[in-house]
Amino acid sequence: MNTWPLPHKVLLAVLCACLLAAGGVYLYVLRPFQQRVAGQAQEVRDDSARIRARGWPVDEGKLVVLRRDKQRQQAQLRDRKEQVWRMVNATFADKLTKYDGEVATFVSQVTRLDFQEEFAKVADELSGEGTTEDRRYRFHPDVLRLSEDSVSPYVYQLMLQLWTLEAVMKTAKEHRLVPVLVPVEVPIERVGPEPAEAPAGAADENERLVEIQEFGNVTLLPPRAYCLQGGDAAPYLLECPLRMKVTCAPADLHNFLTAIEKTDRFLPVNRLQARKLPPANGEDPGRLEVELECATVFLLRADIAFVPERKPQPLPRGG
Repeated sequence: MNTWPLPHKVLLAVLCACLLAAGGVYLYVLRPFQQRVAGQAQEVRDDSARIRARGWPVDEGKLVVLRRDKQRQQAQLRDRKEQVWRMVNATFADKLTKYDGEVATFVSQVTRLDFQEEFAKVADELSGEGTTEDRRYRFHPDVLRLSEDSVSPYVYQLMLQLWTLEAVMKTAKEHRLVPVLVPVEVPIERVGPEPAEAPAGAADENERLVEIQEFGNVTLLPPRAYCLQGGDAAPYLLECPLRMKVTCAPADLHNFLTAIEKTDRFLPVNRLQARKLPPANGEDPGRLEVELECATVFLLRADIAFVPERKPQPLPRGG
């Protein structure tokens, strides 16, 4: 039997070693790499299918444009947020001068006597000299849900509600938004000597006497507190909403809505509903009856410079 020459044996051994090395490289390097590439390619296809299903483009150029538009919108939102915070801080800035401009000082030091004095002043300013129009700016406690005798462990909230009434109604009065009148039973004080005791079975002459008076349809809703986290011990923001029903001309409503958007205060409109009134009693045609809810916002914690942004959410379905 012929034996292979030594060079042939060496060549065969080298060939076998190369085959084993190539097999090892394929099994432990190339094959896992191919599997990863195939998996990533499948993920790309799946992502593309999901994006298409939601109506978003997969073209790179269109995505670049959308990203640029999104960045511009975010910049506009940041600017608007800073503007709103400035307006929030400026809404009652003049009122806080009495308390050294400090929110904490106002919250802790405002007294019920301060509230009662402020309430009397605001009521006089709104009701004026008692003309027919000014009488519509008289408010009954049962309708307004606030009076000079209101009591609360949080006096600062009563004061904020009163400042809300003043800010909104002065602007409404300035732009000729006239509150709709609602009838309210008002007790009448008996004048003169007390009547003699009536015999049994007779009508009670001492029964409560009332008369019907009309007051403006304006109501202060309970304050709404906002917290940054569910476990916060105290809110960082307090919203004081006011609801009213008024009549006005369309132009006056437009001017009112424009006026409350001034940069020196923040009086957001939470709800608005309007209907056209038929002309009556010589009124101009086209007047509106409007139900709207305005509010003031008060920052209770001066250390809060901004509201943390929400975590990213899944993309919405495109149009």
